[in-house]
Amino acid sequence: MKEPDFEWDVTRDGQTVVIDVMWAETVTDADVDAVVAATEQLLRHDEVKFIQFNGPVMEDRPPRALAATIQALYALARRRRKPLLIGPI
Repeated sequence: MKEPDFEWDVTRDGQTVVIDVMWAETVTDADVDAVVAATEQLLRHDEVKFIQFNGPVMEDRPPRALAATIQALYALARRRRKPLLIGPI
């Protein structure tokens, strides 16, 4: 079975929406839209105060393929007035 080009998960952990990226070889515009939509869905909870973007691929340096995803999440964070935390924390 072929490895996915982009593997991610969006969950809520208390006051934080967490985007975990396990693999990011290529990321399409549709992938970026899906991550943003999943994140936005969880931001509807009043308790959420933070957005955290991390995962195994973020341990050294984010792959270039993630640039559009990070930019889109940054724009979402600004619109929603939530801090965006990037990288392993």
